[in-house]
Amino acid sequence: WLDSESGSYGGWVHLKCWRVPNRVWLGLPDPARISDIAAFTRALLSMGGVLLSGLAALKPDEMRQLARFCSNSANWARRVQLKPLSHTLTSRPACTSPPSAGTAGRSAGGAGAAASTSGAIVPSSSSSSLSASRKFVIPRPGKDGPANSLAGKTVVLSGIFPEVGGGTGLSLGKVKVTAMIQAFGGRVTSAISGKTDVLLVGKEPGYAKVSQAQGRGVCLISLEDARQALLGGSLEPVCR
Repeated sequence: WLDSESGSYGGWVHLKCWRVPNRVWLGLPDPARISDIAAFTRALLSMGGVLLSGLAALKPDEMRQLARFCSNSANWARRVQLKPLSHTLTSRPACTSPPSAGTAGRSAGGAGAAASTSGAIVPSSSSSSLSASRKFVIPRPGKDGPANSLAGKTVVLSGIFPEVGGGTGLSLGKVKVTAMIQAFGGRVTSAISGKTDVLLVGKEPGYAKVSQAQGRGVCLISLEDARQALLGGSLEPVCR
């Protein structure tokens, strides 16, 4: 079904109907060289909270089922550039349907999704649907957290931040998030480089930036991770 915020179809009910997004499989081992399911499991778990969510709620056999599915390149979505968001989509893919009352509560959102006991993939209400009551509250330097918490840090943004608000399309929420980082002494740049310390990942992140950040060992954090870091005065707890 249609995600009203990202403008894309992000909820899949059956695992067999899902295709592993390119920004997820770019972070997986090469199945032509590695067949160990445990290696794919570790790679998927490393994306938790940034590209995938809900994995911690899965049982071991459910996690193995998802990892086995992702290890088959035939289940991968084709690699494409992220296009401008559209909010005019009205049709539904043939393999999708709303979750029923009996559907298991385990879920995954963001770029990917996780399998339930019935082999289903269910979107997380906490990550794929943000209500007005869950709007992100921007921390204030010197009041909510120590000033200059990000002094000397270079941050790059990827994706959109609908929970912050402001802006439209691919710029949704970015102006306010940028101002937040700068208020705490950080520097925001548009591209990953050798000087980048953090990639702040929102919804619908660009696979190129995520891949480059992972390749350079850059710390990937979510907006909530950033908030916790600013409240605590240090990036160390969320970048370990």
